[in-house]
Formats: sequence, C-alpha cells, structure tokens
Amino acid sequence: MKHSIKRTITLATVGGILILLASSLVYVDWRTRDLLLTRFDQDLLVRARSMTSMVEVVSGTVAVDFEDTDMTEFQDEADPSFLEVSISGGAVLYRSPSLHGADLASLPASVSDPAFAWVVGPTAGRRRAVVVPFHPRIDEDSPPSPPGDSTGSPPRVLLRLARPTSEVDAVASDLRRVLILLGLLASLGSGAWLWIAVHRGFLPLAVISRQIARISGERLSDRIRSDSTPAELEEIVTVLNDLLERLEHSFQRERTLSSNLAHELRTPLAGLRSALDVALLRPRSSEEYGETLKELSSMVGDMERMAERLLHLSRLYSGRVPVEKSEVDVADLLEKVWTPIKSEAEAKSLTIGWKLDEVHRTSSDPTLLQIVFRNLLENAVAHADRGGFIEVASRRMPNGFQLEFRNSGATVDAGRLNSLLDPFTRGDAERSNTGRHAGLGLPLTKRLCEILDVDLSLRVESDKTFHVQLEFPFATRNPPGTHRPS
Repeated sequence: MKHSIKRTITLATVGGILILLASSLVYVDWRTRDLLLTRFDQDLLVRARSMTSMVEVVSGTVAVDFEDTDMTEFQDEADPSFLEVSISGGAVLYRSPSLHGADLASLPASVSDPAFAWVVGPTAGRRRAVVVPFHPRIDEDSPPSPPGDSTGSPPRVLLRLARPTSEVDAVASDLRRVLILLGLLASLGSGAWLWIAVHRGFLPLAVISRQIARISGERLSDRIRSDSTPAELEEIVTVLNDLLERLEHSFQRERTLSSNLAHELRTPLAGLRSALDVALLRPRSSEEYGETLKELSSMVGDMERMAERLLHLSRLYSGRVPVEKSEVDVADLLEKVWTPIKSEAEAKSLTIGWKLDEVHRTSSDPTLLQIVFRNLLENAVAHADRGGFIEVASRRMPNGFQLEFRNSGATVDAGRLNSLLDPFTRGDAERSNTGRHAGLGLPLTKRLCEILDVDLSLRVESDKTFHVQLEFPFATRNPPGTHRPS
C-alpha cells in the first residue's frame, strides 16, 4: 500500500483525539468517583456521629442503647452494614448482628480524630468505614462516679461504622458507561468530520493535478492558475509555473537551435554543391581543379569547426568537461592565442592595441581560458570593420582585475546584446558570415566563463565600438610591470 498523506493526517489526528479524549474520560471518571466517595464519607461521618448519642455513661458504666435507632441496614443479609463500639484500647461494647461476632480488625485500635478506611467484613465485598473517637455523655440521673478515671472524665470510646459502597459503585459504573459511549460517538464523529475536512482540503491538489495533466509539449505556454489556490500551495504553484516557463524557453531554444543548425548546414552544403556543379560543367585544368578543391576544403573546414564547437558546447552544458585550475599568466596566454590570429588581422588592415598595464595572474584552467581568449579575439577580428581597430586592456579592481576586448565596426543593436549569448545568434542580421562564424563563439565563451567563475558582460558604445568585459580574481598580488604581446 502506497503512503497516503490524507490517511496519515486523518489517522494521526484521530489518534491524538482518542488519546486526549481517553485521558479526559479517565480524569472525569476518577474525579467523579472521588467526589462521590467524598460525599459518601461525609454522610457516613454524620451517621456515625448521630449514633454516638446512643452511648452514655450510666452509674460509672458505659452503656449502649440502639433501641430507638433504625438498625435495618445492619440486618440486610445481602449487603449489610457493620457497627462496632468499643472502649479505646479496651473491651468491645457492641457488635452489630451482621458481624456474626467478628471484629473489624483492619481498622485502627486508637485514633484521635475521625479516620476513614476500606474494610472487608465477614461477608463478601469491600466497605467504606469510619472510626469516630468520642467521650460518651454522662447520664444526669446517675451518681457521678466515673469508672477507672481519677479525673472524673468519661473514658474514650471508638465507634466504627462500615457501609457498602454499592450505590456509589453503581453510579460510577453508569457514568463510566455513559462516558465510554460518548467517547466512542465523539471519536467516530470527529473521525468522519476530519476525513471530510481533509478530503475537502486536498481538493485544490486535484485541481492543480488536472491543470498539469492538460499541459503538453504544444501547450507549454499554459500556466497553473493560482487565484483559488490555498496559501499553503502558493509556493508550489509558483515553483511549478517557473518550471513550466523554463521548460517553455528550453523547448523554444531547442526549436530555434534546430532551425538555425539546419540553416547553418544548408549554406555550406549549398556552397559545396555549387562548387562541384561548376567544376563538372566542363573539363578544367589541374590548376582550376586545385583551386576548386581548396575552396571545398575551406568549406569543409568551416563545417568541421562548427561541429567541434557544437560538440564542445554540448559537453560544457552536460558537465562532462573537467576543470583543472592552476596559476595562469594572462598576458602570456593572450600572446600565445594571438599569434595564429595575427595574420587574419593584418589581412583586414586592423590596428591592434595592447593596454595591459600590469602583469596579471589568476587561478584558472589554462586550456579552457585559452578557448575563451581565442573565441573573443577571433570574434573581434571577424566583426571589426576593415581598417578598424582591436584593443585589449586591463584594469585593476579591489579584489581582482578586469580584462576588456574592444573592436570597431559593431553592427549589433544594444537591445540584442543578450541574444548574442544564445547559439547561432549573430550581430550581422544578414548572416553574411554564414559557414565561417556560426554564432557559437560567444555562447561557448559564456558557458566557459560560468564554469571558470569569470564574470562576462557585453556593451556597445555610440561610436559602434563593441566591448566584452571579463572580471577575474587575483591568484597572487603581482608587482607592477608591463607585458604586451607582440
């Protein structure tokens, strides 16, 4: 059986109610019986004290006379009461017939104040008993000669009265049965009501579940309505809507990526097909065939570079690229990357400026950081206008340094800067560089910067200068100096 929150809440709450209710019923039963017993003891004491008036001292002798007292309770054969009168620590003056000559031995032989106790008489059943010490009154008609007491005071007499508590037990039993019945009814009623309340409380989950079930891959723009959602579920609905939004964007990016990838592949393939068709139109010389093969090789190389960047980008997003950080000299790495690109910049008559005011070192992966620098420098060379400029400058910051790549001739609008970080998005709206630069350099650079904990930002100045800023932490504090790649 699967775990059910509804069943767990119901059972736990009903269990708590039963424990609380049972505790309350036990307390009420105990308290009621205690009150009944207290009232019974009071009545028992009043009855015992009224019977002390039947004991008096006549002519120096303690006499007991119960002829004018109702003694029927001591003659009940089924459940009789017991009565015993004795001198304190001395002889027994009277025993009720119900004792059959036995003593109430379990009661104290001498007390100074009335005392209550439970006793078991000759017949079955417990009885509640009271011992009342008193001095009997002296008969006014008898001569004043108290026996055995030189002070003239009468002797101390103990009256022991024991009565059955059957009436108290009956009332307590009836009350206990009523309490148990009420407890059962209350438990069943609270359990049923709680089940209904929990079921109604979980109805919003069913509504949310139905809304989610209606959302498909073609309807990712739908959102879960939260106007009637309870406060406890608002956070879940918000998280689910955020997830749906991310999924929608991911699916949209996937569709855009597929469309752009098809376009990027179609263009060089069309070039290959065109070059081959032209070469096959008529016989050509070996030199002409050589030029055609060079052109085809260049196109294949562009496609190969695009495939490599796509593969690298896929590995970066899947987290399968290991990062091995070490201390890196940024200026040396820039010089290493710039050397194979320098000829392309010269072919476009670009002016390169290096403004690395200090030798900066940072803790990073040199292999991955080299890819970042190569992408940015290749991007700058490719998109700078002929006869324009490229600058690489550094600036010290409190906790690190900033490295900025600038190039002239930017054609991208400031509003489209963030879209440049998406695959197959380029600043040239006409896609004039299709096949050579497929819009993968900046997305690859962005992902690498995220992995290397480097902050990346883009901006375009009014003079059409494109800026890419990288912020690095220091590896060590380096002495001032100058180091410019040649």
